[in-house]
Amino acid sequence: MKKVKLLKRCLFVLALIGFLFLLAASIVLFLAMKPKYDAQKFAVQTAKKQTDLVHIANFQLYHGKETYYSVFGTTESGSEEVVAVSKKGRKIYTYRLNDGISQRQARQIAYENGAKKIKKVTFGIFDDFPIWEITAENGYYLINFETGDFLKRN
Repeated sequence: MKKVKLLKRCLFVLALIGFLFLLAASIVLFLAMKPKYDAQKFAVQTAKKQTDLVHIANFQLYHGKETYYSVFGTTESGSEEVVAVSKKGRKIYTYRLNDGISQRQARQIAYENGAKKIKKVTFGIFDDFPIWEITAENGYYLINFETGDFLKRN
């Protein structure tokens, strides 16, 4: 009888510890992701308010000299655009995706300039120019969005 009570108590304590661990992990995950969610909400609201975007397709963070939030979407007329919003919302740049090179073309240019194992491609603003930042295993490659020129490798 005492063994059964002791076993039940141990199981209860283990279940409680497991629950508290899951709760703590969930809170940590939520707090870690909150800044990104807040940035996305701010960028999407700003983009919709300041431009003609009506449908949002994608969101990216660019951390260069300045942080920019990039919002990809379509306008009422069906034009695909990207809106780059500075972290504080003071600078807003809008570009039609058809007016520049694609992510695929930017990847190819990075490969031609020595990139190995590309991990991601991010739209951003560098020295007031729209760029694709290619994150590769061996560095960062900046490609001018409008001209396709290779700008630099970090």
